Amino acid sequence: MATRLYVNAPSNVIERLIGVPIGTTEILNQFEERTKSYDSYDQYQLRQLEPNLAKLHDFQVFGYGRLTGAAMNSIRAFAPKDAGEDFLWCGSTSDQSAIGNILEDQLGNLVHDDIVAQIDSLSWS
Repeated sequence: MATRLYVNAPSNVIERLIGVPIGTTEILNQFEERTKSYDSYDQYQLRQLEPNLAKLHDFQVFGYGRLTGAAMNSIRAFAPKDAGEDFLWCGSTSDQSAIGNILEDQLGNLVHDDIVAQIDSLSWS
């Protein structure tokens, strides 16, 4: 099982990070409310008809996906001195410097400081 990276931030920040229109979270919430009686496969099929809903849903479920080696090294570098090995597989940080570095290493590109400043925390598990 892979260790995945998740972003904990207000919905408008998540929307900006993953490149979907602002307000997509509300539309996805309305969609899920309307289709809650559907089985998961039918929901999946319908969500795929709207790429932004599918993209946001997948991000909510899977985050940024499996941690890259570079992101894992950043986590190691920012880990508290008393953190055990388990911290590398299941942990979180709200340190803004760590958030910026981990995201940069995960994505392979710089995340703007104005966005990083709005992220509450990163978690991985």
